[in-house]
Amino acid sequence: MNPASLLHRAWIVLALCFATIFINHSVRLGYGVIMPEMLKVLNLGRAAGGTIFNAYLLIYISLTPFTGYLTDRYGARRVITICIFILSLGVGLMGTAGSMFSACLFFGLAGLGATGIWTPVLAVVQRWFAPRHRGLAVGILSTGYGLGFASIGLAFPWILEHFDWRYAWFFLGGAALVMTAANGFFLRSDPASSGLSPWGDSAENSTPKSKGFAPTRLNHLRDVFRSARFWLIGSSYFCIAFSLYGITTFMVDYAVNQLGIPMDRASLLATVHGVCQAVGVLTILPLSDRLGRRKTIMISNG
Repeated sequence: MNPASLLHRAWIVLALCFATIFINHSVRLGYGVIMPEMLKVLNLGRAAGGTIFNAYLLIYISLTPFTGYLTDRYGARRVITICIFILSLGVGLMGTAGSMFSACLFFGLAGLGATGIWTPVLAVVQRWFAPRHRGLAVGILSTGYGLGFASIGLAFPWILEHFDWRYAWFFLGGAALVMTAANGFFLRSDPASSGLSPWGDSAENSTPKSKGFAPTRLNHLRDVFRSARFWLIGSSYFCIAFSLYGITTFMVDYAVNQLGIPMDRASLLATVHGVCQAVGVLTILPLSDRLGRRKTIMISNG
């Protein structure tokens, strides 16, 4: 790799996408770090804490399937920019929440914004990198949500000491607003729009293609739902997400309220979890370029 290749616009796009995912998952996973203090101040129970998070997830799960269509129709840059702006509004308003209802409303708005972030961002990164480098690129991108969670675990005790829990939402909302401008000005949906080829494309013909699922042409939406691969991957993702969010949402609260661990130490659970996740994606996803996606999914689920 020569130094000039590092200046390819694909790396700028990857940096923007990384920052977007970092903020998005700082919000989604960071909720579990902020929640214990928020519930205490608002005089709410754990059931209310779960309801607030479910408001986010309900909107997110219901509307995410449409973002792929919107991305294809209007372009990833527009979808990502608009959605992270909506995210910034919802997150900023979370800092003003005074009841379970208002928190559900505002976090649901954040969930609406989040629907247009992961899928379009993933599509953009894959377009900007040649197939043989996509595992590495997606691995770097995916560290964003682990490091976002880890950062909240480190930052929240400091915010709590100098301000209060509401400022955690204000800071996250402000960061999302900054990324609204950054994506609007600098993000490009695909290399062709900039007169470029995907990074690593020149070497693609001299290397074997990534092993795993062979590409299949699906002409209609019904073909997707008839595909066994769709249900296999979807079921795998559902099981992992269900387990993950159940743990990350309540582990800091459990440590604080059940084990009696101080917040400044309990929040480090998020940091440990996030760092380990980042290490995992930096090793496992690039390995998938050699092992193939199918074997990698099986190993990860195991």
